[in-house]
Amino acid sequence: MRKSLIYLFVFLFSLTSCSKQKKEIADRIYFNTNIYTVDPEQPFAEAIAIKENRILYVGSKHAAMQYKGDKTSLTDLNGKFMMPGFIESHIHPGVATLISSGVELIGVKSLKELESKLIQYVKENPNKKTIFGFGWSLDIFKGKEPDKSILDKIVNDKPVMLISTDAHSAWMNSKAFELLNINKNTKDPQPNVHYYKRDKYGNPTGWCVEGDTFWPCLSRLGLGTTADFEKEYAKLLPVFSKMGVTALMDAGVPNVQENAFKALIQLEKEDRLPLRYKGTHYVTNKHAAKTAIEDFQYLSQKYKSELFDMLAIKIPNDGTIEAKTAALKKHYSNDPSNKGEVLFNQATLTSIFSGARANNIDIHMHAIGDRTIHEGLNAFEAAKNKYPISDSRYTMCHVQLVDSPDLPRFNELGVIAQVSPNWVFDVNDTYYNFWVEVIGKDRTDKQFQNHSLFESGACVSLGSDFPASGSSLWESSPIYTMEIGQTRQEPNKPNSRVIPMAKEKLSMEEIIKGYTINAAYQLRLEDKVGSLEKGKLADLIVLSANPFETEKYEVHHIQVLLTMMDGKIVYKK
Repeated sequence: MRKSLIYLFVFLFSLTSCSKQKKEIADRIYFNTNIYTVDPEQPFAEAIAIKENRILYVGSKHAAMQYKGDKTSLTDLNGKFMMPGFIESHIHPGVATLISSGVELIGVKSLKELESKLIQYVKENPNKKTIFGFGWSLDIFKGKEPDKSILDKIVNDKPVMLISTDAHSAWMNSKAFELLNINKNTKDPQPNVHYYKRDKYGNPTGWCVEGDTFWPCLSRLGLGTTADFEKEYAKLLPVFSKMGVTALMDAGVPNVQENAFKALIQLEKEDRLPLRYKGTHYVTNKHAAKTAIEDFQYLSQKYKSELFDMLAIKIPNDGTIEAKTAALKKHYSNDPSNKGEVLFNQATLTSIFSGARANNIDIHMHAIGDRTIHEGLNAFEAAKNKYPISDSRYTMCHVQLVDSPDLPRFNELGVIAQVSPNWVFDVNDTYYNFWVEVIGKDRTDKQFQNHSLFESGACVSLGSDFPASGSSLWESSPIYTMEIGQTRQEPNKPNSRVIPMAKEKLSMEEIIKGYTINAAYQLRLEDKVGSLEKGKLADLIVLSANPFETEKYEVHHIQVLLTMMDGKIVYKK
């Protein structure tokens, strides 16, 4: 009797054991595909099995078929290239939606062309209470400056606000200044940093330099309402799916950010948010910096869903080299009295970073000039020494002009370097010569040390900075960057200027890593996406060609054939 009970127990145990070992059944299996997983333990595979929104298996076709059931969808990809979805580590979709509600000036080559586009837009939109636009560049003024009198000749009965292509200055007409009550008695938000250009009598000329002079004016001019954001996001975000983008970080839409967040939460409720979306709290001035920690915590609690949440405090600590507002260690070559200015000095920056680190809050800092980068690294090092135990992550974006001694510090301090290889898209001889005039040839040729950052061991993430990228959305896409990052030239133009230094060209492996697992780390998603591994969420794309095997000047012709986010096909060509 006892022996019979033992046999029965063994039998029942074996049944239980077999049940536990039984493989799950996949909803989808893709096979006969060239998969680049971005997983160093298994870089390549030929099949992937997916159940609901998670990856069950990545590897051989034979093993993947063990997950097949009666209702499993089988797809033969005929050798097509599959990889993780692109993750945009620095972009401004919120600002892009504002563009959609106004006149787009990206790519305008002359003042005459801008005037023509503006006249046409005003004619076609007679009911617009405010004329808004985005995308003009300083080079169209041929050494002069934006002046309100030019706009007044076109529109004098309603306000006009045109934001520059780098989003670091604005151009307004007299009516806008009148309605905003900005005049010779108005103090600059921060003298020599965020200020109004003035004539000899102190009157604003029309050029608003740096963000705190114009971002706070958006809502006062009736721009950036929740309804506007919802309408324009619904049109814009599906385009990212066509580009293969499955996650992004919005680097800020100042002043009206809560309206943007409300729109995104509503879109997700309606199942119309096709990607993972990380928000940032944009701090534009010293007053906002005092409450940045509390404000971020408030926003993090109020705006949180499965696909949307807050990621970091955004600090724009200097401007641009083109406007001579980037903070440099040495003066501008054609302006001996000017080294540029930082928004927050070393002590204040250290205090902000320390407060964030003490509260496990991430920082995302805009840094163009070598002095800004140096002081940012100093601030993070001091904060890290003060609070050695913290979950806070620190990203420095753009890092356009890095001084050589600061290059290894990114890796040593664990600072993420966020770069935009596509910024060289429209750098022709005229633009290059302008840089040489402004900062000299030596510094011009030391810009964008992207490969050196990778080589140093730093975590380098990639993003376009659109619409502040100076090029269209499609020209700012990861596919275009795959080519530009390799060549440092304009797409499909092998004879165009190579932006020095040539040794800073990126490999395809570096580019993909920067757009996937490294970007995922910056967005705190590395345990969920960024590589195709068992257990991770099914965010992936299928491309028309293998970028590793495509001739480098043809890469921008590669097309996204399928985009899957969270196990759902959000785009299929």
